[in-house]
Amino acid sequence: MTPTATLAPRRGTAADWEVESTEAIGAGGTLTIPPARRTEGSGPHWRVCPGDSDWITGSSALQAALEDCLSAVGGLERSA
Repeated sequence: MTPTATLAPRRGTAADWEVESTEAIGAGGTLTIPPARRTEGSGPHWRVCPGDSDWITGSSALQAALEDCLSAVGGLERSA
């Protein structure tokens, strides 16, 4: 099984999501949310503890970070 990372941008982001090598969870999809302090172990857990109130990832910042990461490891080809 391939490890995955799940991030939670604002509602409606999936409609415009176009980052290669990623998949948006659209309408009808489900997401398992682990307890806030579970940061290790098998099954769903947080890579970084989300804190008490800021669980939403800014979609434009998330997209830029993913594109940077993917291009650094050769997972995303950019057209010239």
